[in-house]
Amino acid sequence: MDAFHKEYEEILSKIPTSKVGRLFDELKNNLGSRPLVLYGAGRSTAAILDYCTKYSLPVECICDSAKTGVFSVGSALPIIDPHTLMLEYSQAKVIICSFTYDAEIYSNLLKIGFLPEQIVRYPAEHLYLETPQTFKQYLEGYRWAYNFFQDDVSRQTVLDRMRLYLLDTPILTNTSCTMYYEDGYISLSENEMYVDGGAYDGNTAEVFISKMQEAGKPYSRAYAFEPSPTNCEKARHRLSNYKNIEIVQKGLWSTEKELMFFENAENTGGASFVICGGSGQIVQTTSLDIFFTGIPDSELPTFIKMDIEGAEKEALIGASDIIRQKKPKLAICAYHKPEDVFKLPQTIMGMRDDYKFALRHHYDGAYDTVLYAV
Repeated sequence: MDAFHKEYEEILSKIPTSKVGRLFDELKNNLGSRPLVLYGAGRSTAAILDYCTKYSLPVECICDSAKTGVFSVGSALPIIDPHTLMLEYSQAKVIICSFTYDAEIYSNLLKIGFLPEQIVRYPAEHLYLETPQTFKQYLEGYRWAYNFFQDDVSRQTVLDRMRLYLLDTPILTNTSCTMYYEDGYISLSENEMYVDGGAYDGNTAEVFISKMQEAGKPYSRAYAFEPSPTNCEKARHRLSNYKNIEIVQKGLWSTEKELMFFENAENTGGASFVICGGSGQIVQTTSLDIFFTGIPDSELPTFIKMDIEGAEKEALIGASDIIRQKKPKLAICAYHKPEDVFKLPQTIMGMRDDYKFALRHHYDGAYDTVLYAV
């Protein structure tokens, strides 16, 4: 048995006594003859349905306020609306399957007549809830990542993310460095050309400028990419006193495209950009290779940071020419999708194989794992 398999087996052994495991064990003991309904037809529903199967809890149907038809992940179950839920399943036990809308759904269930004791709140404390069955699609990727990273902290981060998904165990910070500026990996040079992918309100660009000032080194230029008009306006105001900063009201992707942008994207698999569907905001995207077309080599980015809500892989593909030609320092968020910890380094390795990689987790909780490549 190799080291990764041993660690994985240990994680699996703890599932029955985890918070989620105990919740379903209690539900099984107390459900009695009442029907069981899942509320929400999003990405977490498959995992919760899998838990119900493992604990021999028969699910009658799925309820959703925006979807109809059949939920066919795992087994085919009808999707009903809240009105039908109250008419036909007023005595049911209802499990909320949405992390993002847990409070809203709970409130709506109370309003239509369900009692608090009939409602099971979303079982996990983060967006991604997995079972061994639903996590199986990622398992070989995590094995690859565990064996790929050379340092113990990175390998532990890979395991910590597995524990997060399978045991709902929050990840503890494993570095004291400022996010995107891990010592031993990010060393700022004079005349950095900085790309801030996911600039939000300009705060991360401001941190970059501050770090350059602390190092006593000038930067050449900073480019802040942010698709949200509201955030762009905030960034312009925040960064108005700094020189050589260009704020670009576009998202980063593999090409120029109009995409749907979701401020909250639970049902899109964790990405805030989707090619079609939904009720988000249409935004323009570009790729870094397109944006910097015709720019002299000396003016290409030397440091690229990305925190772009699940679009990181596509944006890296869109920067492949720059990465091959310039080998910029990379600080790429690797927590928006379960597959990020292996897909992102694999994507970069496909462009050039002389990067040094590390994973670090910067804040306690589910988010802010960063992939460094230098």
